[in-house]
Amino acid sequence: MKKVRKIVILAVIMAAILMPLQTAMAAGNYVQYNGFKVYYGNDAWKQTQNRGITIIYNWLNNYYNNYNPSQPVPSWPTPAPSASPTSAPTATPAPTPTAAPTPAPTPAPTAAPAPTPAPTQEPPASGYQLSASEQKMIDLVNQERAKAGVAALKVDLELSRVARIKSQDMKDNNYFSHTSPTYGSPFEMMKNFGISYRSAGENIAKHGSVESAHAGLMNSDGHRKNILNPSFTHIGIGIVDNRYFTQMFIGR
Repeated sequence: MKKVRKIVILAVIMAAILMPLQTAMAAGNYVQYNGFKVYYGNDAWKQTQNRGITIIYNWLNNYYNNYNPSQPVPSWPTPAPSASPTSAPTATPAPTPTAAPTPAPTPAPTAAPAPTPAPTQEPPASGYQLSASEQKMIDLVNQERAKAGVAALKVDLELSRVARIKSQDMKDNNYFSHTSPTYGSPFEMMKNFGISYRSAGENIAKHGSVESAHAGLMNSDGHRKNILNPSFTHIGIGIVDNRYFTQMFIGR
């Protein structure tokens, strides 16, 4: 039905356009061609009509012969809707591996500086020797230890020198005490003079002779314990004017 309707419409249009032209050109030269008048001659307007009739005829003929209502009308492909621009997903950066903390190098142990000993009034004398009185007192002490079955004490000359300094200090400063106003306690004095020990002790006496001083010390419990103490290994004796007696004991 659609095909017939279109043909009828086109025929009406052609009749409305061409018939007035044919009437106006009735006196001209023409021939019948498929029901249409085809003019010939040199007139330009006649040639124009002929071209128009031919074009319209060919179009109608092609449409009639080639039209197939069962064939779908070709359509232009519908462009895909333009997608909204979206940002590409941001890749999550891989976590940067945390380096294991590097342990700080252990510093090499540094030896503590040795304490500077307090200045002494007398530098150590080379070839220091005991006096006869000092040696005699040492002999008396070791005899008492032998009686008690305790090992004899070894003579330490440096310790004897410190003991003599202590006796001299008592004379010079006119005091009689284990604590010196100059050197402090016996233990401080030993350390300040560089004497090392595990245990230490001191006896002091003020007598007129070695024998009386020794007897007085042995008759005192505290002094006798120092003389017979088995933990002591060394002894130093310092005597000044055969009146000031100092006995120093250390254990090493």
